[in-house]
Amino acid sequence: MAINEPFERSIPYTHAVGTSESITVAEVGRGHDFRLTVTTPDKAASRVSVYLEAPVLDALIDALLDLKDACDRRQHHGRPIL
Repeated sequence: MAINEPFERSIPYTHAVGTSESITVAEVGRGHDFRLTVTTPDKAASRVSVYLEAPVLDALIDALLDLKDACDRRQHHGRPIL
């Protein structure tokens, strides 16, 4: 990716019902705002996209890291992950 190209990364996954879906995060504009897009097998909302301002990014990263830590701790202590 060239330095002037906006960042975009798509994470493919298989939904529990067996459909191929994705989660995409893409830089929007120059102020570090971004768009989070999720595809789902739901026919009424097969694609949901939200525009989020730059300050939300750090909070989202922190929340995801906290979630990962919580899941890792439960797994490490032999408790099922719900």
